[in-house]
Formats: sequence, structure tokens, C-alpha cells
Amino acid sequence: MSISSIARLRTRYVSLISFLLVLISLILFLIGFSLRVLKDVPFRQAFVVTTNPMRIISWDRQRTAMQIVSIPKDILIDGAFGYGQYSLTALEALDVLDHKDGVLLVQSLAQAVGVPISGAIFVDSTESEASALDSLKKIFSWRSIAGRVFGRIGSTISVSDWIHIVLILHALGTNDAEVIDLSSATSDVVRADGMVIRILDPQKVDFILGNSLHDANIRSENKTITIINTTSIVGIGSSIARIISRFGIQVVSVGNESLKVVQCELETDKSTKLTKTYQFLKSYLGCEEKLLSGEDSGVSDITLRIGSSQAE
Repeated sequence: MSISSIARLRTRYVSLISFLLVLISLILFLIGFSLRVLKDVPFRQAFVVTTNPMRIISWDRQRTAMQIVSIPKDILIDGAFGYGQYSLTALEALDVLDHKDGVLLVQSLAQAVGVPISGAIFVDSTESEASALDSLKKIFSWRSIAGRVFGRIGSTISVSDWIHIVLILHALGTNDAEVIDLSSATSDVVRADGMVIRILDPQKVDFILGNSLHDANIRSENKTITIINTTSIVGIGSSIARIISRFGIQVVSVGNESLKVVQCELETDKSTKLTKTYQFLKSYLGCEEKLLSGEDSGVSDITLRIGSSQAE
């Protein structure tokens, strides 16, 4: 065999080895990514989708169902960050105009409805005659995964969360989706100019939602929490208590403390840190952690101190 033939054979051999290594690396990456995506989330999730009506989707794999909270977009709520009172349509537009990346809409709706929302999906808000489940399946189609990966869909949620929603929605049957309509959870208010406007009524919202969004695992852990407001903003403790209790966490008391903190703090013992209740609070609130010693004890399993950054 000539030297040139041996060189060509060696080149082909090296190319084949390189191709196989790249292929193996790609397969390992896809397996790892799939395992991460398909892994059950440890606690209930909730996201807002800017359809018309606007919808909050939430699921608890323990209960093998999805709750879809439907809210007309002409209803007024109090905007977060001092934005004042606006309709959901206006808050969605303001979020985009002011480059809030979904935070304005998410925080405003979370406070108004009392649901711990983790992200927003911005879609075409034209009215659809399809059912809520069919409408969501169309938005979260199998083809939408590529659109989310390449950034063609406006969303503040991760790619893995997007794929998780696609997998869950397309595994649901008609009877697996519970639609909760909040169109009647309003109060009519007459403005100074005589115009009657519809405002979302928190008490009516709480009555309609009830325990429908409880997380089965969190509720069964039966952990309790004390909320302490270290800021000068009145009512923030009660607002956060309403939001986190929606998933089934038991709030035993809400109080105030003179010692100010900047970043919110979660205080508990070593065993409670391992619970889904604590992991949810840590994930949602992003607080600093304080570990209690074995001798320390309080009126509840967890103590949450609200700081100035959280209040802002």
C-alpha cells in the first residue's frame, strides 16, 4: 500500500473517530437535558399567559390535573411598583413599553389574585372561541419548543419550564383541566366622572379560588410560618401571607419588628430546610437563609422576615 493511501486511510479513521465522539457527546447532552426537563418539579408551579381572557396556569403533579384561572382583561387591578390602578390590558402594555421583562405584570397579578406566579408568557391576545385547554395546547404546541429555544416567543420562563408545560398540556384530557372563572369576582366602582369601572375584589377572588390551588405535598407536610415585617410599609406582611398560603402553607401569625433588614430572611432548623415547603419559599422569595440551632425554637417551623428590598 502506498504512503498516500495510508495517509488517506488514517485521515478517514481520525474523521470517523471525531464524528463518533461528537455524536456521543450530543447524545449524552440530550439525555441529560431530557432528564432535567422530564424531572417532576418539587412543588406546584404557576405562570400567567396573556391570552384574552388572561389565564394563570398552575399544576400539581400529585393531583394529575391543571388549574386554569381565567380573568377578563378589562378588569382593573392595582399595579405593582406604584403604577396605580390599570386594566390587565394596560398593565401588559406598560410592561412591554417600560421594558419590565414581565416583572410588572407578574407582580401586579400575583398581589391582586394572591397566587405566587413565577413567570409570564406573552402571546397574541386576540379573542379565541376555542376552549381554554385547546387554546393553551395551540400556544404550547410541539412546534413551539423550537420557537422558544430560538427566542421567537416572548417569555420570561426557562426553556425547560416551557418544555415541561408542553409535555403536561398534551398529556391532559378534557376532564383533567379545571377552569376557574374570576369574571364575577369584581366590584363596580363609580369614578368622579360618573364612569362605572370593574375592579377585582380580593375577598371574592379568595372565595372562588378557595383551596383549589393547594399543593398536595406542601399541605401534607403541615409546616407553619411566621411572617415579620421589618419595613415601614403597612400591609406587606398580610399580602405575602395571602400569596404563599394559596399553595397550602399555614401562616400562624403576621407581625412587625423594629430591627430592619435589607434582604428578606428565612429562618428554620436543619430538618425543615429539606422540606418542599421551605424549598418553595426559598425559590419564590429568594431570601437569605438563617439556620437555627437544635436548642432554638419558635412559635412556627419557619420564620420569614421581610426586608426593604422585598418591600420595594
